Amino acid sequence: VVIDEAQDFGMMAYCALKYCLSTCTYTIMGDVAQNIFLDYGLNDWQELREVMLPEEFDYFGLLRKSYRNTIEIAEFATNVLHHGSFEVYPVQPIVRHGEAVGKIRCDHEKELLRQTIKVIKAWQKKGYGTIAVVCADRETADRVTEGISSEVELLPNRGQEMEFGNGVIVLPLEYVKGLEFDAVLIYDCSKTVYPEGDGNVKRLYVAATRALHELTVVWQGELTELIASPITEQERSKAIVVSSKPTRKALPLQEKKTHAEIAKERAEWGEALIRERHYVGPKRIEISEAQKIKKESGTETNRRGMAEGSRSGRNPVTGLRDPMKLKSYYEEALARGFSGEEKEEKPIHNPRISREFGSMPEQKELQPLGHSRIDCGVKMCLKEKDAINLISAYGTLRVETAGRDGIRVCFQRGQGKPFPRMAVEFAAEKGTSRVKESKDYVELSTTKLMARIQRKTGEVALYDDKGRVLVTERAREPRQVEAARSYVYFDFDKKEELYAKPLEGQFPLKIGAGAKVISFGEGNPEMPGLHSGKGYELYFPAERKTLCCNIPTYGPYVSQDGEGIEYYVRIK
Repeated sequence: VVIDEAQDFGMMAYCALKYCLSTCTYTIMGDVAQNIFLDYGLNDWQELREVMLPEEFDYFGLLRKSYRNTIEIAEFATNVLHHGSFEVYPVQPIVRHGEAVGKIRCDHEKELLRQTIKVIKAWQKKGYGTIAVVCADRETADRVTEGISSEVELLPNRGQEMEFGNGVIVLPLEYVKGLEFDAVLIYDCSKTVYPEGDGNVKRLYVAATRALHELTVVWQGELTELIASPITEQERSKAIVVSSKPTRKALPLQEKKTHAEIAKERAEWGEALIRERHYVGPKRIEISEAQKIKKESGTETNRRGMAEGSRSGRNPVTGLRDPMKLKSYYEEALARGFSGEEKEEKPIHNPRISREFGSMPEQKELQPLGHSRIDCGVKMCLKEKDAINLISAYGTLRVETAGRDGIRVCFQRGQGKPFPRMAVEFAAEKGTSRVKESKDYVELSTTKLMARIQRKTGEVALYDDKGRVLVTERAREPRQVEAARSYVYFDFDKKEELYAKPLEGQFPLKIGAGAKVISFGEGNPEMPGLHSGKGYELYFPAERKTLCCNIPTYGPYVSQDGEGIEYYVRIK
């Protein structure tokens, strides 16, 4: 629950909220010095803190910095506050000086109106767009409106339904709270209109703090003591409330654990999980000694078959993947290298088996990194042979042909950074392309693919040769490049089936509505890729950890560690 202008609500309202919404958290903001409704508003924070902030980690803080008024206006308003009997919360205005607060004494009301007209016209010559004449009540406001409307064009005053814009407006003080104007004239600050008292102190404070650049007070007779009476330094120092330390207690810091301690805890947790599964889950699969001996004493023909299965995973007669050959290979690897029984032998290292591929990323990897506003709109287009460079405020996007019918998309944040060399799998053959420009988009086409880049958003959309949409980047935020990680935000269809490209001897990995690592680990030259049921393939550079996230909370996107974006598109 968020409450603004908190001083306008009485304690009964807060007690009712706390009773009805007892399990909610509250953010309450206000300025008790602006409570002009003394009969039911808040005059201090103490009682509210006792009701709304009773818990150990509740927090009360002072927001002192003021960005509205000049230093001269802020000091004038603070001096008015010091005439009250209540405690004053100090304000720290930003360093912005302006004209001194104007003070004009008049002998009668006609002179008040003439001086008001004169000050308003002087402000209009200075170019101030919004000017307000603040009166003590509605009757005075109506009288001033009638007295100056023949000389000054006024905005219509329709009470609470009025619309504010550039111009001059006459308002009663109760209507100006929460508003601000370039210049403000407080009408008739006499002793009879604003006598001493906490209520008038806060009313004058509200009126004075509406002014951004200039403030003038006019009066007839004797000036109110709330302005005329000086404040001594001793009285000023006694009235200021010194900010207390935050009531929030610091959470105890947890001791940092070493990598060895973390690994030990994970191992103990894993062993406990295995023991639990022994009772409540499926039976553990174990290879008997007879099976091990049979595998180790197999004929050379069987060994060649297993090696062939590990290389292709396909039946040489049917051309289909043979699960029995894959099973034989994995059983042999388990018996020889990963069982842990033959300690004198080193575990089998097969670069075709990736321990990274298909794993679930950690939670901290799924949340995209925070960033400021990203503007990928195209500002300039530079054409080359078989390529186009599109420059935006965020960086440079390069779209070019890759291979006979593929398209490569690269992006570097900023300007002047070189793009990486094209992957050898796509650089072997060069195809032909054509570039088309219009007011709204730029297109690069090959014989089977077309990439269309929207000038307004910088998003890339890929089409087949029949004009059907294959995949598009997200219009709102197509890409993000940080120092540690880079993201391409795709708009995959909800019913689109995505599979991560496996290594030889593995089965395709379905992404679904989850997140998977699709790269093959450090040192593996194979390019990770995504195969879509819509008939296209996406490939990404090797040697960089690549993950595909299709979880609606975070994505969908494909991200890689390191700075820079590069991906390839082709038709299956």
